[in-house]
Amino acid sequence: GTGGKSSVSGTVYHHETPIVNAIVYIKYGATEFPGANPAAYDAKVTADANAHYEFKDLQKGDYYLLDGCGMGFYLSAAVFRY
Repeated sequence: GTGGKSSVSGTVYHHETPIVNAIVYIKYGATEFPGANPAAYDAKVTADANAHYEFKDLQKGDYYLLDGCGMGFYLSAAVFRY
């Protein structure tokens, strides 16, 4: 969840095409895919004009991200520890 010093960021692509203004959702404390329904996620951000997104101030933990197309991907906070 929030309240930490870590962040997760990236760029949203469809194949090689950047997707500007894409919505990216995050589920805190998830080690399995929570599903493709955005209502199951805890927060969201909108990618900028370069298709870049960032979730800031995260605690160490496990997270699942979901793009607006319903494709989920898992991130382990071990990668993001300070």
